[in-house]
Amino acid sequence: MTPWPHTPQAFRFRCMGLRGGDQEDNFTTNPEEQRDAQILKDSIANPQAPLKIGQSLDDYASVEISKSGRFKYVLVQAKDSKGRVKHFVRGDIEHDYHVYCAKPLVDKLKDSGFETKVLGGGRMEHLPNQKILQIFGYSHSFGMEDKSITKDVCLRKFPGYYIETSESGY
Repeated sequence: MTPWPHTPQAFRFRCMGLRGGDQEDNFTTNPEEQRDAQILKDSIANPQAPLKIGQSLDDYASVEISKSGRFKYVLVQAKDSKGRVKHFVRGDIEHDYHVYCAKPLVDKLKDSGFETKVLGGGRMEHLPNQKILQIFGYSHSFGMEDKSITKDVCLRKFPGYYIETSESGY
């Protein structure tokens, strides 16, 4: 896949899904994904594990995304017993649905006793050769998060990148 030239207009076209030819753009949701998302939401709403001694939110990487390409992502928030909050971004080109980007981290955080919440998600396009990360759209299962938080978390992981956000597109 050849990346488009980096211009605001090209980014808006990509967000609107006008690039064409990307099969992954056709995935939205299905009954199985919706069921799995509801199960995850219910498990978050009913935490049962006590905080494990010695566990810290800093034990978990803030950002884990695919090395390149266009993929779905989620923004997860976790809170420890002292009220400290940390945000996490997870995105993987191998997952067709947002719930499967969120589930591994949410399960680990919950099992360690942290309060967790999936704040929303969307899509990313990671262009590592150009040091560009584009964040856009929303998740049918979790809604749209505050893109400025996602951008800030990603900027700490990729300090030399140009990171662009848009609420448009899917």
